[in-house]
Amino acid sequence: MAILPAFWRIDEFVKAANGYAMANGQVFFCTQPANTVAFPPSPLAQLYADPFGLTPISQPLVADGFGHVSAYVAAGTYTMVVALSNVIQNVYADQSYGLSGASTAQISLQTNGVPNANQGLLNLVGAGDVTVNTNALGQTVIESTGTVIPGTGTGSYVVTAFSGVVSAPNNDILTADGSGNAKDSGVLVSSLAPKVNAALTGTTTIALANITSMNSVLNAADFPGSDIGAQVNNAIASTSPYAATVFIPAGSYNFSTQINLPMGWTLQGACAKGTSLTWTPTTGCAIACGSSGGVGGAINDIVLNGSGGTATGIYYGGDPTGTINSSAFTYAFSMTKSVAIQGFKYGIRLGNNCWATTWLDCYLALNSFAAVQTDASVSNAGENQHFIGCSIVSNSLYAFYVASESFVGTAWKLTNCSIDYNGASSGSAPAAAVMQGGFVSVNCHFENGISTTPPFFDTANGGCVIDHGSYFVLPGGNGNAFGNLGSSQPSLFSGSNFYALGTIVQLVTGAGPYTLLGPVIGQGAFTAPGNSFATSIAGVAGQGSAGALGVPVVVYSHVTTGQSSTSGSIGTYATTSAGAFRVSASVYATTNSSSAWTIYPLASATQNGATAATSGPVGFSVNVDGNAATATGFSPSLVFNLATSTTITFETILVSGSNTGGVYAVLFTVERLA
Repeated sequence: MAILPAFWRIDEFVKAANGYAMANGQVFFCTQPANTVAFPPSPLAQLYADPFGLTPISQPLVADGFGHVSAYVAAGTYTMVVALSNVIQNVYADQSYGLSGASTAQISLQTNGVPNANQGLLNLVGAGDVTVNTNALGQTVIESTGTVIPGTGTGSYVVTAFSGVVSAPNNDILTADGSGNAKDSGVLVSSLAPKVNAALTGTTTIALANITSMNSVLNAADFPGSDIGAQVNNAIASTSPYAATVFIPAGSYNFSTQINLPMGWTLQGACAKGTSLTWTPTTGCAIACGSSGGVGGAINDIVLNGSGGTATGIYYGGDPTGTINSSAFTYAFSMTKSVAIQGFKYGIRLGNNCWATTWLDCYLALNSFAAVQTDASVSNAGENQHFIGCSIVSNSLYAFYVASESFVGTAWKLTNCSIDYNGASSGSAPAAAVMQGGFVSVNCHFENGISTTPPFFDTANGGCVIDHGSYFVLPGGNGNAFGNLGSSQPSLFSGSNFYALGTIVQLVTGAGPYTLLGPVIGQGAFTAPGNSFATSIAGVAGQGSAGALGVPVVVYSHVTTGQSSTSGSIGTYATTSAGAFRVSASVYATTNSSSAWTIYPLASATQNGATAATSGPVGFSVNVDGNAATATGFSPSLVFNLATSTTITFETILVSGSNTGGVYAVLFTVERLA
């Protein structure tokens, strides 16, 4: 075959007006329409140095000494622009190259629209099952010798699916081999087979069952069952013993089939209020959590409603019916988050080996018992039960209840929770907890609307309550806040072993709020006579029979204002029990003196076993003319070892100078140390 050029020759001469060749003239070839106003003109056509387009050249073309330029260009119509020293001289539009007529058109050999490097050779070669031949008519025939499945279904082969393949496993990938067969993780699920039914035409589709799992999340709605409880159980059974997450889509579901959630599994709702489950029976257990293996577990974003009676909402560590309850069962290192439990006799119930369990941002309301530990057969349960940011409100009997002294290892811990208006329907139930083990609250809010004798905590059978920084709101009356004070007043606790540090008590109808520095053991009442803040609580920091406690408690505080004398007696305080008392005081000016004078506070008392009083400064001396306090070696406090009914006397002592119109105030504080 002869070599045929793909591009056309340009030969042009550039001359000046007088006919002389214009050496170094600049020649541009632009596609049309062309912009010839600016230099250089545009758009520029692609030029080549050879007829096959193998060597591109750039513009402009520069004329030689004869004014000649040459190049190769694709067939078409162009605008030629002549310039000299970057100044356009002449424009020649509609210059045609290679378009003299259809009979002279050239053949361009291309592959996928790209000119072949060798325009002189075209050789069609077969590969694989594709053959290339010429027939008797001189035509080139390209055909495949392999099996072809026509789209119309008229071929002799069809795709068949194996009847035994009904579903795809988790994370399944379908692949095809070199023969067109479909494989499912290496298992052949379709093959090429001869067509035995001539009537079978069209496209064959391989249909797989619904995929019910994605990233180890099972959709309960995709599993069979008489209700959502049965569907959840069937979802768990489909992959057991491997743990996963069962998702319940948003909606309201009534169910009577107990959900059995093994360790390590997560029961997940759509959102905090999107998935609502209602346990229709008035007995039994809605959700039972526990198994003999695995760790962790969670229930998230579900509203769980009960229908009253004796039913349990969630039983951790087995279930009360004994269906899965066993001493080998465990439910530990688990979290229940954003779950509302309401309308049950027992909202939360602890079973065997239930420990290190956390409830986060949960809502326990309108149950008889919000959370309990009651079963006599339960063992090794109750350690480190932690409620964080929860609301435990309006439960008719108890917020928390530990029924047996056998649960001595029980430790309930509350952080940033609200415990309000529980026990209001019972004339004898504590509003917060009956504890046989330990109860710790930090920065919580306790509020109760009852005005009868039940306390917030009942620790009479050996329990212990420790509080740090919580806030208690009581109806109050006559300043009473703590202890078993009679038939008409509420109290914070009954029994013993209540330790409080930084606790605030607000009496709605009485005095307060009061900051309880703690610890507290016993019963008693707050009173607030005049400007003093005194306590007559039996057992507060040793007031009574408490003994050494190790944490200071303010037992007396007295402020005297409007003092103008240079010295004098301020007041007295009588101890109600023997022990160590620290006395401190501060003096500060309320009206400046026109002359300098200095005083300091002093306390005196007869030490236990002594015959004479001990006296000394209990604060820094101060210039009462308004200048800054000046330390002169006086002690900021004194500690007295005193017997019961011992009087501490407070006074101010003049150091130097005289008072001219000055007025001062003094604050005395007595702390019980041991």
